[in-house]
Amino acid sequence: MWRHLHKRLLVPGVALQMLVLIGRCSMLTATSPYVTHMPGELPIILSAPHGGWEQPAGLVERDHGCSNSTQCTYTHECPIKDDKNCRITRVTDSYTRDLTLEVREELYNLTGAYPHVIIMELKRTILDANRDIYNGAYGVPEVEAVWTEYHRAIDQSKSAIQGLGIFFDMHGQSHDDGWVEIGYLISGSNLDQGVLDPATTSIKSLASTVSERGVSFPSLVRGESSFGGLLQKHGYKVIPSPQHPTRAGGKYYSGGYNTKVHGSRDGGDIDAIQIESHSSQRFDSALRQKYAHALACTMTSYMNINYKMNLTSHATMPCSYASTTTATMPLLIANCALLLYKSSL
Repeated sequence: MWRHLHKRLLVPGVALQMLVLIGRCSMLTATSPYVTHMPGELPIILSAPHGGWEQPAGLVERDHGCSNSTQCTYTHECPIKDDKNCRITRVTDSYTRDLTLEVREELYNLTGAYPHVIIMELKRTILDANRDIYNGAYGVPEVEAVWTEYHRAIDQSKSAIQGLGIFFDMHGQSHDDGWVEIGYLISGSNLDQGVLDPATTSIKSLASTVSERGVSFPSLVRGESSFGGLLQKHGYKVIPSPQHPTRAGGKYYSGGYNTKVHGSRDGGDIDAIQIESHSSQRFDSALRQKYAHALACTMTSYMNINYKMNLTSHATMPCSYASTTTATMPLLIANCALLLYKSSL
């Protein structure tokens, strides 16, 4: 029935859309209207912390912090803002919300099951969900509550996965190099110098598992079966990968707060990878859909090769360079909590 309703949504009519949305609202478990939490069945979690656009009235935008001789203070009340030493980022990672939802649908088409999805709906000017609560919420109780709900939803998703699994933090950048940046908490300088210590990375658990099969950590990071190596086969420029093992003077994001706290660096079976998608893959809807399909194929291949989990045994469509998934539906589903919440006001 779900797949038939998916197609019927192309027919104009808000009432029909709302009926379907209400029917699917049971899947949205977050208590805050600004956190979209879609539980899944796969050992895969997708998080989009910087793709939201909601900016409720009465909430003050985050500004740069204030500094003293030893540290930065991040509050709205600190007197003299220091945009050099305590600078913050407030830019929205445009279309990462859309991309995350499209990858979700692509994974369903490939596996017959959904990943866990957590999306921050508040705009980054209000809340940064990829920072600690102090830096991200600026001491505002209402914003701290949303931050807490977001990370609680991730923890709930991790707990729902029995055994090994992986958390993907979905981000966006517009670096001149034009590549997709895969972050494991390996700094750019260490990547350039070949200093690859699995114990300090967000895939520590996986590194331990594959080492027992004789797979070296450098090959897991930038070899043919690395995430970058597998995505590269779909025609994308990726770092690190066999073609681009180092920065070669370019810019590179190695992973942030979410990758640190929700990966396996400090223990646990759930690994984490930060995916920094270039704007050229996100802004055009057709190119984004193709890229979402490539990401989903890469995720399932990565799980099959490295985790020995065959997730595509019940695939409804094979991996390819084109996809027939309609982008409209996942976006409508994710709007469900916000639409129903606002209609009750």
